[in-house]
Amino acid sequence: MLTQYRILLMPDQPCRPRAEWAYRLYAALLERAPATFGELVHEMTVSPVSQYLDCREDRLLWTVTLLGSEAENALGPVLEAQEPIFLNKDHVTLKLTSERTVRVADVEELLVSSATAGERHVLDFRTPTAFKSRGKYLILPTSRLILQSLIKKWNGSFPDCPIEDEDGEGLNALADGVLCVNRQDN
Repeated sequence: MLTQYRILLMPDQPCRPRAEWAYRLYAALLERAPATFGELVHEMTVSPVSQYLDCREDRLLWTVTLLGSEAENALGPVLEAQEPIFLNKDHVTLKLTSERTVRVADVEELLVSSATAGERHVLDFRTPTAFKSRGKYLILPTSRLILQSLIKKWNGSFPDCPIEDEDGEGLNALADGVLCVNRQDN
């Protein structure tokens, strides 16, 4: 199961939202989850939550994707309750308003939807991102590191349908076919 919540955030006062608010929102979300889920997330090698904050002049949109039934059961009710979140460091309260929720029941449904999406896909980095490689963080990852991270996230989220690539040649072939460009929003 995969559930994506797109949530409009409304500050209670004039402020300057910043990309690092995404981590503060994520921390606030985990604080509201059952304690057992918070412990589980810290033990897992792959987080069952993917989230980012889109800070635009006219709106603040928080996108949270829950990967798997454990994340859905623990965090779905928290997100659906839409209780305001207070960011202590910034002294601002954010009111949550659901904009859209999309649910994908299983791997088959996900694969069918991706097959109809066309051959070109876009990956946007909306918040500061780093990839760890050989014990060091890289702010400019290679195509191979991006795909390796995506495969790790897939395998952690869909253990019944893993992507297996024991010799790394499949990953290398995929990485060779990735084209990275700087795309400006219009």
